[in-house]
Amino acid sequence: MRCLRQRTGRSVGRTHEVVVGTSRRVYDKTSKEYSPYDTGLPIGAPKPDFVRDGKTHSIATQDAIYLTTRLSLADPLTLLLGGRLDWYDYDDRSGDEDYKVTRNLTRYAGLIYKLDEHHSLYTSYTDVFQPQSAQSLSGKVLDPVVGENYEVGIKGEYFNGALNASLAVFRIDQKNLKTESPTQAGCAVLTCYDAAGLVRSQGIEMELQGALTENWQVGAGYTYARTHYLKDTDPANKNQQFNTDTPEHLFKVSTVYRLQGALEKMRVGGNVYWQSRMYNDIALTDGSYRLEQGSYAVADLMAGYQVSKNLDLQLNANNIFDRTYYTAIGASSVWGSTDVYGNPRSYALTAKYSF
Repeated sequence: MRCLRQRTGRSVGRTHEVVVGTSRRVYDKTSKEYSPYDTGLPIGAPKPDFVRDGKTHSIATQDAIYLTTRLSLADPLTLLLGGRLDWYDYDDRSGDEDYKVTRNLTRYAGLIYKLDEHHSLYTSYTDVFQPQSAQSLSGKVLDPVVGENYEVGIKGEYFNGALNASLAVFRIDQKNLKTESPTQAGCAVLTCYDAAGLVRSQGIEMELQGALTENWQVGAGYTYARTHYLKDTDPANKNQQFNTDTPEHLFKVSTVYRLQGALEKMRVGGNVYWQSRMYNDIALTDGSYRLEQGSYAVADLMAGYQVSKNLDLQLNANNIFDRTYYTAIGASSVWGSTDVYGNPRSYALTAKYSF
């Protein structure tokens, strides 16, 4: 739920904006836990005897008030300032691990310098505050993620704003990010976590989005992010990569073209997604091993037809080369490790009718 109020005013011949708002988020979670069942024997068991081991119930409530301002300092220069106060309450209905944060202040500041009609330089700073519900081996809820976010970049608008491009360099320093505990023995929930020390993520983002012509939509993006430990309770982690099961490089490109002439009701398009390698070192009772997913690309195609003003048909062909790949690898838990395959080749025909 969100409520805001915006006001525009003038001072010394310049226009300024102020936005004041409030928000509330409530996350009510109930989970039931059952003992594992050996599906190997007996083979003909018609109804497995699942035994419920427990039930957990928690309610997390986050209230906030925020204020943002946009101040025109000079013709090419704009100053952005903002702040947010958060109240967070984690109510553990099935235990005694309640957690509360009162009046946490998150700050924001930015500068925008307009180079010309199409290009602007910007820089920004933002505090990081993100409550979390993950639990440690002791059953304690992890402290909120806190940190600082710095960004510098350039943005461009072309064809009267129809096409937008951006290039940004960023650095994010954060504490208390959750990381899976090396051992899950004694974990009372599905997966237990430790709070990481100081972790830095830095890299570059490039994006192009919009219309090249009236009939041709395009989108492209590239992200490089290196995430590593600066400090940790385990000195061996210093300068080591954090979350090795997250790729460092991501690239995506998409396009949709509406045909002309006799085929003007038809459109065709496609997209390609590529990511670099990722891996996870799994610690099991019978020894450790590394599970790795090499770099891979997935391509999709689509075709659509506007039957009438109200009816639209679209056919999607996903993963057209039927590439086999993992979207998640080695998520350890009390049951061992889990790996998630990406969706195989598939087709979907949809009809959309607008009233």
